[in-house]
Amino acid sequence: MYSDTNNEELFGVTGYDAQHNQVKGPVTVTGDRYISSITLDPAAETANLIGQNGGAGVQVPWSRFRLH
Repeated sequence: MYSDTNNEELFGVTGYDAQHNQVKGPVTVTGDRYISSITLDPAAETANLIGQNGGAGVQVPWSRFRLH
């Protein structure tokens, strides 16, 4: 994860493979800031990033990190 120097509501998210190699990123995701927790839904293939506001979070599809 990368920090935004302008304090905007966005995340820079980077995907890694099982061997800890960077696969893609950072991918910019908007809607919140300062990640406090992350939950994964393998069935839906999404990550939910919960920020400082504690709301519903920002849902990110795993497909944004696949190399095609």
